[in-house]
Amino acid sequence: MTSNHRQPPAWLEQARNDPAAVFTGPEDVARNDALTTDEKVEVLRAWELEALELAEAETEGMPGSANGLLQRILATLTELTGGSGKGGPASG
Repeated sequence: MTSNHRQPPAWLEQARNDPAAVFTGPEDVARNDALTTDEKVEVLRAWELEALELAEAETEGMPGSANGLLQRILATLTELTGGSGKGGPASG
């Protein structure tokens, strides 16, 4: 007998707060079978915000590598959502 109520992974909250602590890259989020599509989008949106903040810091002269990461995050989000974006920072 299966339950209709799925328990999210214990590490999901950490992934929402610090995606890089749980995943090596945005592609790993997309490939993770323990997450629903909505959860994957949530984690990627959190990562997108971090990358946007890092990119802004880079424009102010602080070192970093946000542009490549941001492009990978956006490409992964596009794959997951079929281009819909499902809202979030980049859609505003």
